[in-house]
Amino acid sequence: MTQAKPATVADYLASTPQPHRRTLQAMRRAILAALPGAEERISYGIPGFREPGGNFVVWIAAFPKHCSLFPANADLVAAVPEAKRYLAGRATLHCPPDKPFPASLVRKVVKARVAQNKAWRASRAARRAGAAKHKPERKARRQVAKR
Repeated sequence: MTQAKPATVADYLASTPQPHRRTLQAMRRAILAALPGAEERISYGIPGFREPGGNFVVWIAAFPKHCSLFPANADLVAAVPEAKRYLAGRATLHCPPDKPFPASLVRKVVKARVAQNKAWRASRAARRAGAAKHKPERKARRQVAKR
């Protein structure tokens, strides 16, 4: 909907016509309620919401015939059964510009996405710890092979 690339989320919303703006503002309020301290940033040219000091959780955007909530993966949509009603594609939720998503749905999607990010970080830390544990062994094998 916007022509120039906005610098802030407020700029994006200001350049969005009604009723899209009202719908995006309702989604924004629900996201911020579910994710206290969220960092709002323009990412991929649209408003994105990050965990404080962490990963992106969701994005929102306005299009000519709908507004979208991008939770970023299909597994999350499967984990929130109410989201299937709004599903468009593998991991995008659409609503008409004049009928925003229920705030409870947005909060559930955000909380489920935060839980996914937390699980992903834990598995990544476990993989790194396992790799670090074997590092001295690999280094010793390389030194033996050089001789």
